Amino acid sequence: MSIGQQSPSGQGAGQFAYATSSGSYYALWRCDDRADLATLPVILFGDEGDLSVDARGLRELFRLLACEPEDPEDRRPGRQEYLTWLNQNFGLTPPDHADDITWPAMDEYGRRFADWVRLATRSAIDITLP
Repeated sequence: MSIGQQSPSGQGAGQFAYATSSGSYYALWRCDDRADLATLPVILFGDEGDLSVDARGLRELFRLLACEPEDPEDRRPGRQEYLTWLNQNFGLTPPDHADDITWPAMDEYGRRFADWVRLATRSAIDITLP
């Protein structure tokens, strides 16, 4: 079984967006049989092999994407338009810090995700848990 396939238990991860121009991507982790897919944990599959649970659902990911990058070179035009869209359509604002989203997500799902990846790949992985 590969990461992109569902296991007999119904678990799987489906890529839905690129996170970076270098090949990192986001996937929804089908960790259970909930009907509302927007509430599934969002996983970052990094282009350098890193894996993390970045958000506890799409609404949190939307907020995470609104964070101001620390490095000025990573700042992009259109951020203010995104913030306006985010507030008008979802009533959401950016968190004070990205860790306000990522740490609770890893705390809630990190260990289960690491166990699932270990079973899916049949090998040990290195995921930093809070």
